[in-house]
Parts: sequence; C-alpha cells; structure tokens
Amino acid sequence: RRREKSRVDLDSWLASLSQSERTVQQPAEGLVLHAELSEGQGRVTNVSVGNESVSGELNEHAVWKEGPHDRAALEPNGTVFVHPDAGNFDDDDPFAVSVWVNATANDSSGPIIARMDTPAGHRGWDVLVSGRRIMPHLIHDWPDVAIKVKTKEQLPANQCVHVAVTYDGSGYASGVKIYFNGQLQQTDHERDSLAGTTRTDAPLEIGRRHGSTRLGGVAIADLRLYGRGLSPLQITTLAQGERLAALLAGSVAAGSDDDRNLLADYRLYRFDPEYAQLEAELTGLRIEETTIRRRGTIGYVMTERDEP
Repeated sequence: RRREKSRVDLDSWLASLSQSERTVQQPAEGLVLHAELSEGQGRVTNVSVGNESVSGELNEHAVWKEGPHDRAALEPNGTVFVHPDAGNFDDDDPFAVSVWVNATANDSSGPIIARMDTPAGHRGWDVLVSGRRIMPHLIHDWPDVAIKVKTKEQLPANQCVHVAVTYDGSGYASGVKIYFNGQLQQTDHERDSLAGTTRTDAPLEIGRRHGSTRLGGVAIADLRLYGRGLSPLQITTLAQGERLAALLAGSVAAGSDDDRNLLADYRLYRFDPEYAQLEAELTGLRIEETTIRRRGTIGYVMTERDEP
C-alpha cells in the first residue's frame, strides 16, 4: 500500500524537492568498507574502512580497465588490499556486498572479496566469480558445514553489471540473495548446512582468498561491504544511482514506466519515515525468526573434502 502511495502525485513531489534533496543518498548505515577502485592510474588504491582511509598497494599484475559510468575499474589479478579486522562476520551475522563487475567471455574466476582461511577447512566467507556466475560461500568446515549458492544465469560478458549479495544471518542458503542490476536472481543451493562460527584469524582480502585462489579476468569497481543486510530498494539505489541522479536533477525526463517506478521507489526509501519504521520492524522480526530456527538440531553427513 505504501508503494502505491509513493506513486501518487509523483511529478508534484519531484518539483517540490530542494537542491539538497535532489542529491542521491546511497546506503551508509553499517558500511564497513568502501573501495572505489576508480583511480585509473598508479599503483595505489585508497579504501575507506569505517572512518579510516587506508592505502592498498596494487600487485604487479593488477590492470586498470574501463568501468561503469565512464569511470575506471580494476582487474586485480591477485590481492590489492588486505585488512586484519574488517568483515570478520559470524554465521549469524547479516551482511551484504555491493560491487560493479565486468567479467570477460572466457572462464574468468576467483574471489572478489574474501575473509577465508583455506588451510583451516576454508573457514570464513567470500563472494566468488566462476564461469561468470556469482557464487558466495559461508563456511565453518568445508564441505560438511557450509553454505554455497550459485546464480543460475551468467553475467553478460564484457559488460559492467552491478552485483549485490545479501545474507540474513539465518544459517540457511535461502538466506542468501543475489541481484544483477537490481534484479533478484534465481540460484542453486549447492551446500545448505551451516551451524558453527565463520570467524577466522585470516585477514580480509580484495581479489584473493588468503594464501589461495586469486581473481583473474574480472574488473571490479565501487566495492562496498556492509555489516547488515540491504533491502531491495537500497540495492536498486546502488545499482541505478546514476540514472536516479539524472532524473532527480531533471537532466532527463521521467517518461518511461521504469523511470517513474525508480523515482517512486526512491521516494519511499528516502522520504517516507513510516516505511523506514515498518522496514526496521520487519528486520527485527526476521532476526527473531532466525534465532528461533537456529535452536533446532542439525545433523551432518560427512563427504569427501574438495575445493569450494
């Protein structure tokens, strides 16, 4: 009902906005790490971790590429940033990753971001690209106590696509959602049995699992890590921020249904306090449901260890 209300008198609402209200506000609450990866030259990239700005030294194989919206992107080809503390989530901690991805047509693969201890049963988590499919893992001990989810559809080759991955802290593969350009994707659940910590002493790395697989043939930009989940409307704002900015500024007309829906959803997300309250209450109920579900008993079937 509130979404329907947000579409009423849309033109009048848009005309009433002040200059400051026409600036797109991307989700900032719970932002753990933000790596723009858009310098376009040089061998250093700056990453925001909390309120701190940290420099990452690029490895010799890293290459600057063309990124989204006429900005640069980085093809890491190995580790480009390491942090000892960021992103050490437990199995019941919700979190989210937002990033622009440009994968080549060949079998580009590797972790976009990971906090994973490979020798210790691959404990930790990552967001991986494999065969142009997005594949998050959350692992206590691979392969028996783990979540592995994979998109059914591939990313289009040689195109910048916004990818968002969210996890609700439930311990179930159904709690992992993956979006391409703001659209929820169908997924396969290849592992669905997580009960046990995913915390690890291994550091967080961009472009590589600690001491293991590296990201190759994939350029990334505007990488954000949140210590909470993201709503579909927030993911849309991250994916469609440039278009939304143009619509709010009036530099393009909101003539299509898609544009008007984008504006209406942003109106709901940013300017409707009751919607924000309802969304917070719903999040609280989901956390409560997760707590209750996790009290159940889970049995494990031992299988041969392989590489996740």
